[in-house]
Amino acid sequence: MPWQVIGFDLYNERGGIPYNLLQQKQGVFFVVIELHYSDGHDNDLHAIVYDAGNRWHMPRTHKDKEPESGIGILIDNVNSSGMFVATPFCFVQDQDRPTIQQVGLSKAKDAPAKLFQNYFSADTVRVRRVYLLRQHTQ
Repeated sequence: MPWQVIGFDLYNERGGIPYNLLQQKQGVFFVVIELHYSDGHDNDLHAIVYDAGNRWHMPRTHKDKEPESGIGILIDNVNSSGMFVATPFCFVQDQDRPTIQQVGLSKAKDAPAKLFQNYFSADTVRVRRVYLLRQHTQ
């Protein structure tokens, strides 16, 4: 049985699961990930939420820094030290989700992988399952 999400098979489309997940710009997804560490941390099976349609804006925080905005937020309830915290966010930016047509398959797949690795401070992050929780309607 293929996993259909918003009209196409997220698992078998060109680019892989992380790439195709971050290409979504609407919907709320429950994402099961597997974190691998080489520094002695135990590998971890973990879950996060990806709110693909959340439009965010960060005002200028320094006189030399431009304001930032984008669509999509990864939401977690545990920080990298394993402590429960008040919902840390990872704001998805355009450079985190280039298309295959813009930069080619290899670079397009690398960008989401780097986003997940940096967010979780893991050597490897594998997306194992993605469930659509809610489709945004606008």
